[in-house]
Amino acid sequence: MKNIKIKHVILYLILGFIIPILIGFISVDVAAALLLIYLISIPVFIVLFIRNKLKESKKKTNAEDSKTNIEIPKILINKKENIKKENKQSPKQISIYKRNLKDRKNKYNYINKDLKNYIVIDTETTGLSAQRDHIIEISALKIKKGKIIDNYTSLVNPGIMIPKSSIKIHGITDDMVVDAPTIDQVLPEFLDFIGNQPLIGHNLSFDLRFINSYLNENINHSIADTMLIARKKLGFLPNHKLITLIDYFELGQSQEHRSLSDCIYTYKVYEKLKQE
Repeated sequence: MKNIKIKHVILYLILGFIIPILIGFISVDVAAALLLIYLISIPVFIVLFIRNKLKESKKKTNAEDSKTNIEIPKILINKKENIKKENKQSPKQISIYKRNLKDRKNKYNYINKDLKNYIVIDTETTGLSAQRDHIIEISALKIKKGKIIDNYTSLVNPGIMIPKSSIKIHGITDDMVVDAPTIDQVLPEFLDFIGNQPLIGHNLSFDLRFINSYLNENINHSIADTMLIARKKLGFLPNHKLITLIDYFELGQSQEHRSLSDCIYTYKVYEKLKQE
């Protein structure tokens, strides 16, 4: 019954009528019984035939999808192979790019006092898991005496296809990161930019989990999280998402969910929260 074809159906219908007719010459009762069994079995046979066709159609679709998935990300796969080659040449790059997440515990040193000099950071990623997903954009703002004095931002080639669900959030596509530097090239620049200054971010633990996943040792900067601060000072709000705080403080309307843009709005929100 696994490979039922149309010729089998036709043969079954023909024999189902011919055999009872032939037997009818010998015994009418036996022929009637066989005909009854045949009529009852027809719906079952049709159901099996339809189910078999549906399975064949599904297999064909999956095979086509599989071919598509292999062909689309050629450039990114080649980029990932280049990363591996570079890592063999430079042990320093291995220590940053190679992710070792076993027994990694993130402990954060939260600051309660208001800051005048600090770094705002934000990342965009391929997903929500620091163990499975990758950074595709990372940005930072350098703040001195409450004013922006410098910024750092870079797209990052993750070496994999960016999921469509992720693209809907930040708008970063595969074409945008194909020629971008890899994380082993970006992180040294990023770490140099932030130095030892206190870090500020919105839901900052999310960004730090991703950044730390690429390092042998967790960065241990003092930090402040605008989401946690807002929960304490603005507990009456329905939620404490960045967009909610932007609306509450009337800071304008964020047109994009990109790391540098989010850094700027996080900076503005933090400065407003200091006045609450």
